[in-house]
Amino acid sequence: MSTGIIAVADLGSNSFKLEIAQVKNGRPKISERIRKNVKLGGGVGPTNMLTKPAMREGWEALAEFGDRLTGFDPKNVKVIATQTLRSVKNAAEFLELAQYQLGFDIDVISGDDEARLTYQGIYQRFPSKSEPRLIIDIGGASTELAQGYGAKCEHITSEAIGSVTWTKRFFSGNTLTESRFQDAVSSAEEVFKKDIGQFGSKTWDQVYGSSGIISALSLIIKGSAIDPNGHINRHALFWILQKCISSGSLQNLDLPNLSDDRRKIFAGGLSALIAAVRIFDIDRIIPVSGATRAGLMHQLIQNHEDLPSQRRSRIEALQKKYNVDIKQCNRISKLSRRLLANLEVKESESVENMLHDASALHEIGRMISANNIGKHSAYILDNLKIENIEPKDQSRLTNLIRLQRGKLKRLQSWRGDLNFQHALLCFRLALIFGYARKNHAFKGIELSNKEQEYRITASPEWIQRSPHIVWLLQQEAHFWERIGISIKLKSNS
Repeated sequence: MSTGIIAVADLGSNSFKLEIAQVKNGRPKISERIRKNVKLGGGVGPTNMLTKPAMREGWEALAEFGDRLTGFDPKNVKVIATQTLRSVKNAAEFLELAQYQLGFDIDVISGDDEARLTYQGIYQRFPSKSEPRLIIDIGGASTELAQGYGAKCEHITSEAIGSVTWTKRFFSGNTLTESRFQDAVSSAEEVFKKDIGQFGSKTWDQVYGSSGIISALSLIIKGSAIDPNGHINRHALFWILQKCISSGSLQNLDLPNLSDDRRKIFAGGLSALIAAVRIFDIDRIIPVSGATRAGLMHQLIQNHEDLPSQRRSRIEALQKKYNVDIKQCNRISKLSRRLLANLEVKESESVENMLHDASALHEIGRMISANNIGKHSAYILDNLKIENIEPKDQSRLTNLIRLQRGKLKRLQSWRGDLNFQHALLCFRLALIFGYARKNHAFKGIELSNKEQEYRITASPEWIQRSPHIVWLLQQEAHFWERIGISIKLKSNS
């Protein structure tokens, strides 16, 4: 994409943020920012479930985002959710209405993918070819670390340490004491210690921090005249820590530029950063605001560029490496996409692409074993990265291939994704129709649906001359019936 308008949103544990940008010559220029103080991380109950008030607050914020994004092309919008929605038990319940209110899909990304986005966002702001750099992103419920050289991110990790969760755990009642800070810092250090091998063995020339707590600390440092650039160092952190302890409570804490909203979770975030500075031997942190969203915008722009050919080349290389039957792959691709044609599918082009990719790669596991090919093919895909395919899309592709035959218990976790359900049925039916690895005539066979009921129609002649395929279709219908979905084979006479 060289020109146009795009939007990205980050549903964090402490706030929801939306950014809209005008793209010119492939570079985004932010035109609008909207921030909603949704304390999703603070709304997690003792059973690790979001409370109803927390969910309502999130839904209301997303309804406002949805109003602002009315008329946007889905291809130009990307929305991600992070640690809280990665971990709570009732995430699916929240997401179902959240996506309806927003009007767009929400991708719950892994901590590793969040770290990659943050790294890429900072690289877009501060490009460097060779110097080693460390990135720290302390969110509401997790801390992401990324290390690399230039544009290449080499090591990443995500730890369950965040401003909201650490404040909730160690600073109940808003009391600030030396012993509480010692406990909070020591506990965070214990978590970070296992990452020393990857992130603590170097003298870092460049360390960047991107999060609300780091921006807040930078503003405090500027306002206190400790550093005019707002860079964070050990002296500044120690001074702020002493101010917190001497105040005795959040209510009495007097620091310049500290907002009331940030004050509520300040102690937990400060403790996490002090622990990281100690464990990874950091002298100075350069603050960068909105790096994750900057990385998300870069990814969105890249997805619009002429890159599908690189993705196709990668898939063709995998086919060659694992010596798959190309004719059979093409046969299954054609059959599955033809079956899809009469189903009600949103974003049909992306679903067709997913079916094509699944058909191309569904037998790469045959090199491991001819038995349970889906399992082995999915295992291979779980352990590689396909260029120009987003993590959620690769996850859908991998699970489509994993579920190509047999029982469908694993489908339960994808039941909210109707496009995935349609694609999986078309894929499995195509494998049944194409089991003989020959180009049979399937003219007149159609697949249609009404809600959770599917109908396969065929001519009486085809049904009569294809007893084995009919038997396979009956077995397939039995698998789907077990999870509450009906498939009927009907004559079109």
